[in-house]
Amino acid sequence: MHKLEIKEDQYIWARSPVRLDLAGGWSDTPPYTFRHGGKVVNMAVNLNDELPVQVYIRRSKDPTIKLHSIDLGISEKISDFSQIEKYTDPKLPFVNIKAALHLLGFNKQSVGNKIKLSGYLRSMGGGFEITTFVAIPKGSGLGVSSILGSTILGALHKLFDNNRDHQHILNETLKLEQMFTSGGGWQDQAGGIIGSVKYLESEPCEEMSFLNLGIEHLDSFLFENNESSHCFTLYYTGLTRLAKNVLQNVVERVNKNDSEYLDLHGHIKTLAQRARSAISKRDLISLGQTVKESWLANKNIHHSTSNQEIDTLLRKLKNYYIGAKLLGAGGGGYCFFVSESPDQAKKLRQKLGEYSIGNARIVDWNLNTQGLRVSLS
Repeated sequence: MHKLEIKEDQYIWARSPVRLDLAGGWSDTPPYTFRHGGKVVNMAVNLNDELPVQVYIRRSKDPTIKLHSIDLGISEKISDFSQIEKYTDPKLPFVNIKAALHLLGFNKQSVGNKIKLSGYLRSMGGGFEITTFVAIPKGSGLGVSSILGSTILGALHKLFDNNRDHQHILNETLKLEQMFTSGGGWQDQAGGIIGSVKYLESEPCEEMSFLNLGIEHLDSFLFENNESSHCFTLYYTGLTRLAKNVLQNVVERVNKNDSEYLDLHGHIKTLAQRARSAISKRDLISLGQTVKESWLANKNIHHSTSNQEIDTLLRKLKNYYIGAKLLGAGGGGYCFFVSESPDQAKKLRQKLGEYSIGNARIVDWNLNTQGLRVSLS
């Protein structure tokens, strides 16, 4: 039986940074990662000095579960367990929350077929409201869906006074991704809820078993030093795409056990190791070259990683960076540039300002060292 472990006038406030994947992405995605293990280098960042993924929970006297999304401007009242079960379509609103509630025991199988949701909520002390706010466009390539799932889970565990570490939440989020069929891997949630820049490695394991993720925090000098940090540029292209269809195609090719395709995944893991070495040696040029090769490898993973608009933009800017890649599954979202000097990066940003149309823009960012934070008012 669940029990609300906060007072009626208290709020739970959970917030997370987003992740920038520098190398290794795709090796973290099932089924490849379960069969062969994965290696990724990514970092947690704030955008415009703010934590962009936030979740609020408070108690309610009404024996229902109320859901609100500030950024989407929508709400939903859940008064029956059957509504929670509608979490399988990632295009629908609140699937992250519904899947999390189901996973934490808000389902008929756990509480009994004869018990109504309203009665169950009364027995645990009342209903509650969950409000989410994501200050990033959907389809951005920053791992928002998974990070939001982890942040929701962190807030709900606080609501029920469950003591869960990051490894537990990482595995729960992986289950969430499978539950609403987005098929995502582990690097997004790990990149967001675990702070700083890090090398992440998983060993092969049985599907849906406990994923024991190795976490190595790397030297943050390149991303915090005043001179070298000005060599990195984060740019929102204004283009968005849901990664589900791309992921499904990649999974199909992995399941065919094509040796050339599996070798490509192995190469991607090698690039993660190279990024790890470059960061540890504070070698900006080597990191830029590795980011460039990571982008080429990602394009070989799936043809839609890039498109004509992205290719044209990168071609126009080729004299102002040594490495660039779209973050996430590609096709749009955020692009990360590495320039060889602050002066070259300044010229890059000037050119980006000239080329930007529509919603495209340069975004300020800084390294986040804390990851997921959950507070009680």
